[in-house]
Amino acid sequence: MRRLERLHAITNHLRARSPRPVSASALAERFGVSTRTIERDLQSLQNADVPIYATSGRLGGYAVLTDFTMPPVQLSAQEAAACVAALALLDRSPYAHHARTALDKLTACLPAAVRQAEPGPTAMSVAAPSAVSTSAWVDAMHDHRLVELTYADDPASRSVEPYTALEAAGRWYLVGWCRRRRAVRGFRVDRITSLKATTEPFAAVHASDVAQDLASWQAGPLT
Repeated sequence: MRRLERLHAITNHLRARSPRPVSASALAERFGVSTRTIERDLQSLQNADVPIYATSGRLGGYAVLTDFTMPPVQLSAQEAAACVAALALLDRSPYAHHARTALDKLTACLPAAVRQAEPGPTAMSVAAPSAVSTSAWVDAMHDHRLVELTYADDPASRSVEPYTALEAAGRWYLVGWCRRRRAVRGFRVDRITSLKATTEPFAAVHASDVAQDLASWQAGPLT
């Protein structure tokens, strides 16, 4: 990686983690250079008015101001191909709708030469019809809003606090806190028969319960 490319990559790396600091040794390991080289790079960025600052202590390091912006993303043909491939993998996931809109935005921002060299949004296949709008609970999950759903073989409605989406054994799950069962539950998306995202917010007080359950689920696939 050339130095100019590395300077740009360091800035992006710090912006992505802001306001959490990143140590010089961690940056050196990531970019395959010495700590001294990283420190020179950081000094060069500061001299170019990039608002990088240092924090001391055991968890200290370097960070960039959270409101710092950069010019539009410039992707190479290879990077664009990687992004298209990654987004296409989400086409049958709960993130399908958002992946398509993200791909539209990504394609629109690409330089003309790269855009012509790479497949456009049509590279994503058309997802099979779903019984419910998965994007509805994905939005509710990010907004911390309660959802009401019914599940296969159980017509009774239940209120669920959606916490995360999980893929296991080729299937997608809505993972959340079921108020009816008062426990963490994983709902297979293709078995949800109806779902409505409400406007009722919830406090994420069961986040640790979900994290513990997810850790135990790693022992075997969900069914």
